[in-house]
Amino acid sequence: MTPLTIFSSYAHTDEALRDELGKHLSFMQRQGLISVWHDRQILPGDEWAYEIDAHLETAAIILLLISSDFLSSHYCYDIEMRRALERHKRGEARVIPIILRPCDWQAAPFGHLQCLPPNGRAVTSWQNQDEAFLMIAQGLRRVLRPQQPTFPLSRLEQQNRTRLLKRVHTIWIDGVLQHSLHQTALIALDLQEQPDALANPWRLEVQETNLPPCPLPSGTPLVQVYDEAEGQLLILGEPGAGKTTLLLDLAADLLTRAEQDRSLPIPVIFPLSSWAEKRFPLATWLVEELFTKYQVPRALGHAWVEQELLLPLLDGLDEVAEPHQSACIQAINTYRHEHSLVPIVLCSRTAEYRAQAVRVTLSKAVVIQPLTTEQIDSYLTQAGQQLAAVHSLLRTDQELQELARTPLMLTILALTYHGKAVDDLAMSLPPEALRQHVLATYVERMLQRRAVSRYPIEQTKYWLAWLARRMVQHGQTDFYFERMQPDWLEGPKTSHVAYQTAVRIATGLFSGVFSGLFFSVFSELLLWAFSILFHSIAFHLLSGLIGELLSGLIVGLAIGLTQRIEPEIKPAEVVRWSWKSMWQTLAHMKSLRSGLIGALLLGLIVRSVFGLFHDTLDIGILFGPPFGLLLGFFVGLVGKAISQRLDDPQGGLTSSFFPAQKKKYSVRNSILAGFVGAVVIGLLSELFFGLLLGFAGHLLAGLFIGLLVGLPSMLVTGLIITLTHRVRKDVRPVEIISLLRSHIWGELVRSESLRNTLIITLGTGLVAGLVGTYLIKGMNGLTNGLIIGLANGTMSGLVFECISGIIGGLSSDQLERQILTRPNQGMRRSARNSLLVGFGGGLLFGLIVGLLIGLFVGLILGLFVRPSAGLIIGPIVGLFSALVGGTISGLSIGLSNGGSATIQHVVLRLFLWRTGSTPWHYERFLDNAAERILLRKVGGGYMFIHRLLLDYFATFDPSPPSGGMSFRQKVNEQEKNG
Repeated sequence: MTPLTIFSSYAHTDEALRDELGKHLSFMQRQGLISVWHDRQILPGDEWAYEIDAHLETAAIILLLISSDFLSSHYCYDIEMRRALERHKRGEARVIPIILRPCDWQAAPFGHLQCLPPNGRAVTSWQNQDEAFLMIAQGLRRVLRPQQPTFPLSRLEQQNRTRLLKRVHTIWIDGVLQHSLHQTALIALDLQEQPDALANPWRLEVQETNLPPCPLPSGTPLVQVYDEAEGQLLILGEPGAGKTTLLLDLAADLLTRAEQDRSLPIPVIFPLSSWAEKRFPLATWLVEELFTKYQVPRALGHAWVEQELLLPLLDGLDEVAEPHQSACIQAINTYRHEHSLVPIVLCSRTAEYRAQAVRVTLSKAVVIQPLTTEQIDSYLTQAGQQLAAVHSLLRTDQELQELARTPLMLTILALTYHGKAVDDLAMSLPPEALRQHVLATYVERMLQRRAVSRYPIEQTKYWLAWLARRMVQHGQTDFYFERMQPDWLEGPKTSHVAYQTAVRIATGLFSGVFSGLFFSVFSELLLWAFSILFHSIAFHLLSGLIGELLSGLIVGLAIGLTQRIEPEIKPAEVVRWSWKSMWQTLAHMKSLRSGLIGALLLGLIVRSVFGLFHDTLDIGILFGPPFGLLLGFFVGLVGKAISQRLDDPQGGLTSSFFPAQKKKYSVRNSILAGFVGAVVIGLLSELFFGLLLGFAGHLLAGLFIGLLVGLPSMLVTGLIITLTHRVRKDVRPVEIISLLRSHIWGELVRSESLRNTLIITLGTGLVAGLVGTYLIKGMNGLTNGLIIGLANGTMSGLVFECISGIIGGLSSDQLERQILTRPNQGMRRSARNSLLVGFGGGLLFGLIVGLLIGLFVGLILGLFVRPSAGLIIGPIVGLFSALVGGTISGLSIGLSNGGSATIQHVVLRLFLWRTGSTPWHYERFLDNAAERILLRKVGGGYMFIHRLLLDYFATFDPSPPSGGMSFRQKVNEQEKNG
């Protein structure tokens, strides 16, 4: 790699400062990036004028080290500087002024060039000059970056980069810029540089601060201004002035550059309106927007942001909710401080930006100038007789002429009054009222421009007004079906309660029908085989079918009614497998660690106890590990609940919380936590065995057995929690003991694994009880079924925890090939991913549970009853366990990975339709509005053609169309017929 040559032009009185600069550039020289030359390197006997000329004419970068001595030096100013600027103008070299000492340099021939340090603050005016030289070195690195040879990208990296470039181009250039209203008014916009719009931390020290606005030459392209600002640009303008159109023009140029040079960052458009929703740090918000708008997996988006591979083009600071605009500017400045070498462009309305107390720390600001009278006349003259009436009125009406000084309003006037009379424009109205009148007329004309519409005009305006209000309320400028949330529902709190109830019922019915059918299909195959042996095929098939359907419905409703409803609908649009994520998830699962330790401890205890009475069979080896594994699973859940309560700063249990300090842990507190867990496990053991045997008529025996089982379980529990759960030293002992009152039980109730354990126990018990009653005469089906269900449920709960860890491997670092160009495509993908993940997880879960339980039951029966019983009943129990456990776990995993979001979305759409807020065929309606140039499609979403039209509809308050349900039925009928 050949280093870039740098020529230093300086006055000899500044030699000490030049040497300090050289020290800060020495690391780049060691890296082989640059080679710095100055006249002190001329060897004795060399002709100094020839050497200076030779290096000056061949250098790639020329540094002008500015001071009063430099400006007064004939050789520096008249010879070196002028030759340097000539080469800069021809594009042969880059000239960078370095302000060493305060002086009057702004009016010099190089005054228009971006200088270092930023904002022209002289090096000697810094309290710490090393900071000034650091800023200079970082600025030079930013200049060097595009010229440095890059390492070859991997095939995946190149593929992801190419896909995002194509995605941005398809959505914003092909989808928005090419269909922009401003594109119909092909008028070159004039720009004016506005230095006072930017933050300057050295306001009192630098004379440059109060520079007046400077008009740029007519026709100056924005990409040239961007280059001169080194990629740090603020664009201001009035509503409708063409800010977004200019930004998209710039994006098109930058996309072309990035496609040709992979060392350049990827330009991406980010509408700022959604920032106010959660007010994340800008880097975090960029990752979320990449995921939401461009379907970039969060892991990949985070890597791109951290590696500074993106060029954020931020559109619409004024569209951020007004109370949060200053905070948004501060977030941008913080991002700029953390990523000072990353180019960034910001757009905003002038008035909203100037109303803020803070300013952005960018290099250059430009304001879009209003259209001149000559530009308006030229445009209308080219339109001919179709706009002659508008042209004539504009010459005499000063208010209308002021309205037409933005490209947007000029275009709307042209579309609205094309070939029509303008009598209604002749009325005298204030400017704002006149603009509202023109927008209202535009809407009416656009809705009438087609001969036939399937939607009545008043209904269309009502639905568009509702959509605009919701978008403004939630700080959105683009609408995606996937971003509709339950808080979009209007009305009293009861409507939200009804919505949640409907979601639970819909989830329960879906799960119930699915479980019932699944149970029926697979169980009937097994029942059919056994019915042949009992010579009662029809009876057993019919009775088994009814029992399985009822069991499936009960289990499904239990899942649906206990499923947690997230307050925010989050579709699972992108799913990929990651072994690294899976192992990391499994490694942090305390319930799994507790289960393994429990298997070891309980195995040793049971082996020691039974070894006193059995010399031939080591029962401890047989019973200890399995029961220890199951006990350890429940101990893990209890320990997890204890940790969550003691570590949660919102739980009110900690006496202090210092996230920035290293935590200190206490052995005493860990032992107390073990005691709490032991008491909980002991009570659960006593309760379970008492209820189970009490149901069979042996309550006292159940309580006695529960006590026998509970005592060693409590001992093992205390040891496991003490060994696997650390408790902070600042937690008081009384806070740990107080967990027994209520907190620990609440955490257990919210445990998804425990909830699934109970559901699987119930489901397996019902199925096994019903099947056993029909096939084996005299069997107490329900009691024995619950016993089988207990074994299946507890084993399934443990395996469900492991499967949850395995499902944690679902992630992504690859960008999807397809672009979401179809509305609601993300929700469709979410439904598909839910089915795939649910089926895969359920199949894996069922196989593992069925194999483990089948082997365990077969081994027990083979050893203690007879071998034939183990061979027959073991596979049967294993099949039932696989069926029930796989079905229920598949449903739970599928619902957690997009299924619940899909059901919530469908129910929400149904509620909005029933209340008349939206039509049922919403996509068809929005497409119709886009055809009438009221909306425009942006990828898989929609936008109003301009913020002014969005604001117009948001303040438009039409009364709901009359007719109630009959009117909606009429519209739906028109939709079907259309």
